[in-house]
Amino acid sequence: MRISDIQISRSTGIVELSGKVNDFRLWYRFPEDYAIPARADAFVAVALLPAMLAGEVLEVSPDLPVSGKLLENLPYLQEIYHCWNPVFRRIEVRANAADGSVANIGIGSFFSGGVDGTYTALKHAEITHLVLINGFDLFLEPPVFAQAVERNRSFAASLGKTLLTVETNFLDFNAAFGVSRSISFGTCLASVALGLAFRRAYVPSAGFTYAHLLPLGSHPLTDPLFSTEATEIVHDGAEASRNEKTKKIFDCDAVAQNLRVCWDDMNRNCGRCGKCLRTRMSLRALGISAPAFEELRSVHEIKSLTVDKWEELIFMEDSLRLAEQRGDRELARVLRAAIRRHDFRRFAVECDRLLLGGLLKAVKARFVKPERLRPGPVPDPNYPAEPNRANS
Repeated sequence: MRISDIQISRSTGIVELSGKVNDFRLWYRFPEDYAIPARADAFVAVALLPAMLAGEVLEVSPDLPVSGKLLENLPYLQEIYHCWNPVFRRIEVRANAADGSVANIGIGSFFSGGVDGTYTALKHAEITHLVLINGFDLFLEPPVFAQAVERNRSFAASLGKTLLTVETNFLDFNAAFGVSRSISFGTCLASVALGLAFRRAYVPSAGFTYAHLLPLGSHPLTDPLFSTEATEIVHDGAEASRNEKTKKIFDCDAVAQNLRVCWDDMNRNCGRCGKCLRTRMSLRALGISAPAFEELRSVHEIKSLTVDKWEELIFMEDSLRLAEQRGDRELARVLRAAIRRHDFRRFAVECDRLLLGGLLKAVKARFVKPERLRPGPVPDPNYPAEPNRANS
C-alpha cells in the first residue's frame, strides 16, 4: 500500500489537503485561514489499518516527510491492533522520518454536540477550538450541516471557544478498503488532528470508563500513540461514565440546551431512536428534567430497546444501578429484563459454539440477512469480539 501525491489546494473559504492511498484520493477540507502542513502524517494514521488488514507493506513516497515519533510508535500500535484481532497483521512501514513544527497555535477538541464532546469541552478551559467533522461518522447534506455549524458555532462562542469545521471523504475511504468503522474511527480523528497540527488535540472518550477498556477505534492505549513532535493527542473523559457525563452537562441549563444525540438528525432530538431513548432513560435514572428531551414518563417506550452490543450492556447496567439507588422500581425492572435477554442470547450462542460446533450460527448466516444499522455499517469480521464482563 502506497501513500503518494499529497497536495494542498485553495478555493474560496477552503484549504484542501489531499493524498493518494493506492489509487484512492483521500481529502480533508479545512477553513482557508489555517496553515496546513504538506506532510504524510495524517495519511499514515488512516492507512495503517487498511495496510494491516491487507497484510501489505505501507510505503510512503520518499519525498513526503513523516514524523519520526509517529514512525517509532507504529510498531506499538500494530501490536495492540493485532492483539485485539489477529486479522490485522503486523507489517513493514517504509518512510523517511522528518520532525515537524507546530503549524497552528491552539488546542483543539473533537465535538459534534453529543455527550462526550460536550463533557470534554466543559472540562478543559484551555481548549480554544471545537472541531466539527462532516464525513466522519455520517455525511450530512449541505443545508443540514450548515444548520449544525451555525448552532454549534453559537454554543462554542458561549464557552469562549471557536468552532472549526472539517469535511472529509473518510467514510468512502473506509468502505473502499473494507475496514470496520468501529475499529478505525480513532484513526480518522488522529488524521484530522495531525492535519490541523494544533499543539494538543483532545479525543473525547466514547462513553466508557477505565473500568471497561474495550477494543474500540478510540482508546486510551492507541490515541496517544498517534502523537507527533508537533501535536499531542490526548484521550479524554474515561474517568466518567456516560451517566456521570450527562449529569455534569445538565448541571448547566444553557449547555444542556445544545445537546444533540440523535442519529436521524444532527439538529434535533427525535426522542424515538435508540440514542434518544437511551438518553431519556438516563435522564430519568438521574432524576433530571430537560426541555431538550421529552420526559420518559412510561417505561413502555423503552421496552423495545435491546442490548445487542457490549457497549450498550455497560450503559444499561450503569443505568440500572442508578435506578435502584433512586428507588425507581419500574425503570429498574425493565432494565433488568433487557439485561437478562442479552445474557440469555449470549448463553445460547455459547451453547451453540460448545455443543453444536456453531451449527445454528451457520444456519442463521445462510438464511437470515443481517439488518443494516443506521447510519453505521453492518458488523464485519475485523471488529473485535465481545470481551468478558469481569469488570461490569
